[in-house]
Amino acid sequence: MRWGARRLTWVVPYFGYQTMERAVRPQESVVAKARARLISSIPAAPEGNRVVLVDLHAAGIAYYFEGSTPAFHVYGKSLVFEAARAFAGSDPFVLAAPDAGRAKWVQSLADDLQVPASFASKRRDAGGGTRVTGLDADVRGQTVVIYDDMIRSGSTLLGAARAFRDAGASRCFAVTTHLVLPPGAREALFADGLLAGVAGSDTHPRAESVTDDPRFTVRSIAPVLGRWLQQG
Repeated sequence: MRWGARRLTWVVPYFGYQTMERAVRPQESVVAKARARLISSIPAAPEGNRVVLVDLHAAGIAYYFEGSTPAFHVYGKSLVFEAARAFAGSDPFVLAAPDAGRAKWVQSLADDLQVPASFASKRRDAGGGTRVTGLDADVRGQTVVIYDDMIRSGSTLLGAARAFRDAGASRCFAVTTHLVLPPGAREALFADGLLAGVAGSDTHPRAESVTDDPRFTVRSIAPVLGRWLQQG
């Protein structure tokens, strides 16, 4: 602003701590909200500040920003569509969610693609892990493309892929927006042969680490952000 900027736009392709959007223990800090408030405290330019966020884990995070700093939630639908169609080729496919939490969003994507949707039901066991307990669609002989907003360790995704393969799916692919991929995740995703390929965007820096791996497809988020900025 010292140099005459009329407006400041903060483009945040991957909003850190977005899975920490609520407190689960007494007196626990809601870290996503704390980070949003920090960004909101940046002095405003004459025409205001704004924040652009991509495919948030919880849509309500956009409302954690305060004062004269509105947040805009941009969806990477077009990249999901491209990836799903590329994986399926000319074959019909089912768009799936790895758990019930993503079911509503995956149903919306499937409606736009005009393909069937499915999701896996899971239950937390006594040891703190999770296991898939059922599927809501017949996937026998089908290509299944599983969508989740981010891939970290991949355990939830792999549990769903195993369930779909056990139910008769001919092959499974995974599509995500954020390839977070902590150490070991890259190897774990393909260790059991459950997934035939993984696609994501370059919102997270670790996506660059798999661009040389033919099992991964990484698409640029820049066109999605560019279109929004031109319109906004």
